Amino acid sequence: MEIVNMKQFAEKQGISLRTARRWVRQGLPRIKVMKQGKCLIDLEKAEGWMLQRKKKQSPDCLSIQQAANVSGVHRNTIRYWLRTNMHFREKVVIPEKTSYMISKQGLEDWINKQTSGSTKGGD
Repeated sequence: MEIVNMKQFAEKQGISLRTARRWVRQGLPRIKVMKQGKCLIDLEKAEGWMLQRKKKQSPDCLSIQQAANVSGVHRNTIRYWLRTNMHFREKVVIPEKTSYMISKQGLEDWINKQTSGSTKGGD
C-alpha cells in the first residue's frame, strides 16, 4: 500500500493538481484529511476508483472540444447549443460545475436535422 500526498498523486498520474482536487471532490478515495485541506491518497484504492470512473463513461460521449471538432464549429457554439437544446446532451457530469456528456450520435443526428431543415427552405 503506497500512500502519497495530493501533489505526488497528480505527478504520478500526469495530471494537474487542480484535476486531482476535482477528482477528490468527485469521490476519489482518500485516507486522511489534514489541516488546510491537504489529504493523503492510497494509490491502490485510487487506481480502482479511476478504473470504475473510466467504465462509467460511454465511448459514444464527446467532450465539448471533441464535439466542436466533429461539428466544425467553435467550442463556445457547442456551449450555446447545450444551453438552448437538450437533444444531444446526455447528462451533467459534475453537479457543481456546468459539464456535459455529449452523445456523438445525438449530435450528428441533430446537426443533420438542422442542415437538412435549412437547405429545404429555398434560396
